[in-house]
Amino acid sequence: MKLQSSTYGGQQIELIMDIERDSTGNWWLCLWGTPIGYWPSDIYNEGALTYGADRLSWGGEIYDSSGTGGFATLTQMGSGHFSSEGYTKACYVWNI
Repeated sequence: MKLQSSTYGGQQIELIMDIERDSTGNWWLCLWGTPIGYWPSDIYNEGALTYGADRLSWGGEIYDSSGTGGFATLTQMGSGHFSSEGYTKACYVWNI
C-alpha cells in the first residue's frame, strides 16, 4: 500500500484509520478498511485491554538521523505550522 502525502498549501490527503478488536482479542490497525498490523492478545497478559477499551490515545516521535543520535533535534513534526494558519497548512483530525 503506497501512502500519499499532503502538500502544504495544496492537495490534502485523508488517512482513514480504524482500530478494531477481533473475537480472539487481537487489536487490528486498519487503513481504508485494510488490516495492516495488529497487537496480539497475549501481550496484554490478562490486563485491561484483554477485554476491550473505551478510549484511544496516540502521539508521535521525531528522529533526526543527521548525526544527533536522535536527541535534541529541531526537526519539525508534520508541516511545522500551527492550525491557526488555516486548512491546508497543518494536520487536522476529525470524526473521532
